[in-house]
Amino acid sequence: MNSVTKNVPMTYSYFEGTLVANGFIDILDFSASKALKSINSSCFDLHKGKTWSNVAISFTTGIKAVCFPGK
Repeated sequence: MNSVTKNVPMTYSYFEGTLVANGFIDILDFSASKALKSINSSCFDLHKGKTWSNVAISFTTGIKAVCFPGK
C-alpha cells in the first residue's frame, strides 16, 4: 500500500476448502497519515475526536486440492 511492503502476521482457519485469514495493520506504517487525518476530520463528532490508526484486515479464499497421479 502506498508503495510500502510489509509482512503482516495473520491468524487463519481452514474448513472444507475455505481459508480465512485475519490480522491488523497500522496505516501509519504505510505512509497514510494524510488519509488518517482526513478520517479524523470527517468523523470527529462520531468518534469523539478519537480515531485509531490500527485497522483490521481479512481475506477469504477457496482452495482446491488437485492430485496428479504418478507424479
